[in-house]
Amino acid sequence: LPGISRELAEEHLAEFLSFRYIHAPRTLFKSIHSVPAGHLVIIDQESHQEERWYRTEWRQHKANQPTLKQACLEVDLLLRRSVEEILNRKEKIGVLLSGGLDSSAILYHGSQIQPNLDSFTVVLEDGRSDESPFASRIAHLYNSTNHVLRVSSEDFTEQLAKSTSVLGHPLPTAAGAIQDLLFRFSKNHVDSLISGDGGDEILAGRSMPLLYKRLQQAALVDKLPYLSKRAIRGIARRSNRRDWAASYTRFGQDRSIGGSRVFIAPDRLALLTDPGLVRSNIRRKILTPFYQEVDSDPINDILHVWQRGWLVEDSLFRVNALSDNIGLTVHLPMLHPRMIQYTSNLSGEYKIRSKRMEPISKWLLRESMQDRIPKRLLQRPKRTWLNPLDQWLRSDGKLFLAKEITSISRECHHIFVADTLHRLYREHTQGQENHGLKLWNLILFHLWWKEYCLN
Repeated sequence: LPGISRELAEEHLAEFLSFRYIHAPRTLFKSIHSVPAGHLVIIDQESHQEERWYRTEWRQHKANQPTLKQACLEVDLLLRRSVEEILNRKEKIGVLLSGGLDSSAILYHGSQIQPNLDSFTVVLEDGRSDESPFASRIAHLYNSTNHVLRVSSEDFTEQLAKSTSVLGHPLPTAAGAIQDLLFRFSKNHVDSLISGDGGDEILAGRSMPLLYKRLQQAALVDKLPYLSKRAIRGIARRSNRRDWAASYTRFGQDRSIGGSRVFIAPDRLALLTDPGLVRSNIRRKILTPFYQEVDSDPINDILHVWQRGWLVEDSLFRVNALSDNIGLTVHLPMLHPRMIQYTSNLSGEYKIRSKRMEPISKWLLRESMQDRIPKRLLQRPKRTWLNPLDQWLRSDGKLFLAKEITSISRECHHIFVADTLHRLYREHTQGQENHGLKLWNLILFHLWWKEYCLN
């Protein structure tokens, strides 16, 4: 719009570099604000007012709980009902199929309601990590025609700038460009898609198994006598073993868990030309209000913050913007209000549990699919696009990375320290460190900055 400044909000750079995205109402533009999820804005001639219309109700301590078997059956039934409501629409609908637990469960239920559903899988040809065989096995199991889109490096790099233009914000992840291409490919075959987005944030997936182990350590310390506990936490703080120093009941808040942790404060100090932009306490400042909104158990507290940040600012933001841009509807049965209401009222210990000393994520969904998916597929670890894309920067994307680092060093020299950029490039491409997340964060920022701020 004319008259709207595109000046960079440098004061929010630390937040973007830490999380990969900005939490509403802040944006990377000084003069532009966004409406937080679950809020609305009322505008009249004199003023505007923001109101929150949606708030998840979380389980309170000592609230009555169903049995594990009952909870498992209910989650299974709720997912079936959500998928059935979608498939009752008078349009051709397909399923986004990664071969992971969420999309496999959705395709299973969909195939029981409407046989011979189309499914869609995407592969980065040069990504060194082809997940399509897993998706193909699931599709074959449920009599689904599986359409596989193979994306070349050239198509991928070209789409990065195009998808950035659609969002108006930097892409939170380079996988957004691959997702964009998959949406466009799918639209040639179906009117809308069903996606498993949201399963991680309501049923305790993603990095929750690792966090669960860390939580158990904190619980052990919490059970010690007062003086022993105080001594161990003092030693832990001095030796920078912060997990041991964190309280079990406030673990997520004490450890500032919520979304990616890309550039930590020392990294930002080395990267940013202006030390005043580092903001060493940025994570605590942003996440603490989210943790103060909920008083459940440590697992649910973390899931709440994931839903308030990761889910809406990254996953759903990408899905909504990219699909709306091409007139494609993406349905999200994992996030049906009934599913959210039921799962949020369950203890976190129902969502992730230990089996043979190993934490099992998405316990309820996994249990419901025990006799429906081969054990080898059911138990395989969650795959994401992050690791393949990190590896791509070392292989087929190495030249692309070199050009981007050179361009960022030249065009953003007033923002980023060139020596740090080149060190990240060198250490990553030589295999000394995995800086993939950091490098993508910078590349995606630069693509956005070139289009919206440079001119």
